[in-house]
Amino acid sequence: MASLLFDRESKHYFVRFRYGGRSFKRSLGTGNEKLARAQAGRIEETLLLLRHGRLSVPPAADPVAYILSDGRKLHDDEPQLLTLGELTAAYKANRIPGHKESNTIKTEDIHIRHFLRILKGNLLSQTIGYTHLQSYVATRLSEVVCGNRPVATETVRKEIATFRVVWHWAVKQKLLDGPAPVAGLDYPKRDEKPPFMTWDKIEQIIERDRLSPAEAKRYWECLYLRSQEVEQALAYLREHAVHAYVYPMTLLIGHSGIRLSEAIRSRREDVDLTSGNILVREKKRSRVRAITFRRIELTTMAQAVLTEWLGTQKGGPHTFCRPWDNRRLCDPGPPQPLDADTAHDHLKLAFKGSKWAHVRGFHVFRHSFASNLATAGVDQRIIDEWMGHQTDEMRCRYRHLLPETKKAAIAKLFPEPSIRLYGT
Repeated sequence: MASLLFDRESKHYFVRFRYGGRSFKRSLGTGNEKLARAQAGRIEETLLLLRHGRLSVPPAADPVAYILSDGRKLHDDEPQLLTLGELTAAYKANRIPGHKESNTIKTEDIHIRHFLRILKGNLLSQTIGYTHLQSYVATRLSEVVCGNRPVATETVRKEIATFRVVWHWAVKQKLLDGPAPVAGLDYPKRDEKPPFMTWDKIEQIIERDRLSPAEAKRYWECLYLRSQEVEQALAYLREHAVHAYVYPMTLLIGHSGIRLSEAIRSRREDVDLTSGNILVREKKRSRVRAITFRRIELTTMAQAVLTEWLGTQKGGPHTFCRPWDNRRLCDPGPPQPLDADTAHDHLKLAFKGSKWAHVRGFHVFRHSFASNLATAGVDQRIIDEWMGHQTDEMRCRYRHLLPETKKAAIAKLFPEPSIRLYGT
């Protein structure tokens, strides 16, 4: 049985059929429904002949090419001149379930929509070259996003990286030839992210330079809270958070430095209240394993709050679950895990209208944990182990917070003044 599917992005019909225990999906190269149905009818007729033994695929033949050509072609030797819309649709249709995170897939789909919007879905994929992509980069960098800010260079780099992934997949599938035309693309230089700053330092800069709210936003994105401020923000959450999970989850992030995604992924059995530690499920450390683990010691406060939270939470394997009122179902069923967007919305709602509205997300508590460790002179290797850091760029943002360590290093080199100072 052959079934037709219409792809809204490429405006073309695809046919899906099964042969030899496998499912195949191929573009018919037309947006005309009448022609597509005629082709699907011929494919179904060929499949019936094969099923009843009146036709057989030659041993050396490509069965898909044989079926699509009504039994006339043994191999698909002719290059498939797929449009960009057809290529991206085929890529999305052939993703392997579980190979990529749902958030990665969501991001890829956003990038693909930008390709189709700017490069146009009817552009033949094999004709895309350096000039097309350089023009794409220039167009994207000239656009603005919310807050009337230009699209960041790093965002466009990530979009081109997605294009490279799609192209490499197409080469493996023999849909395209040659390397992705991304080498040598020119981007404007980007500034290194500013170091993390305390609340007092940011307010001082804003007042001194008379910055507008838009200009000040860049500095608030570098905020880290001192230990005392972390506790004050958590105390505010305990009293004002609408959803009960927000306080214990934020406290866990602020007292252990785990990522929001890791807190959402956490399961009840990962929290060992007897030994006072938590097993963190991470997905960024390995390219070959879906889940790896690291273990972090829990503070006394975190143990107490998690003991109270897990004792009151009803059912479900997840440490933190989606609130019932968010699901809008008559029969809520078993508790469901959170998602990052919902968690961010609930934290923003809790801080709305207060001084803590400058705290832009859960990541502030994660960065504050690392920053306060660095300020206390904790060894960088221990910070890396707890935080799960792998890039030197991220480590550099904390190194300026090691003043005593740096002073001690200089003191070892020059323990005493080696020359007489002026006036002595």
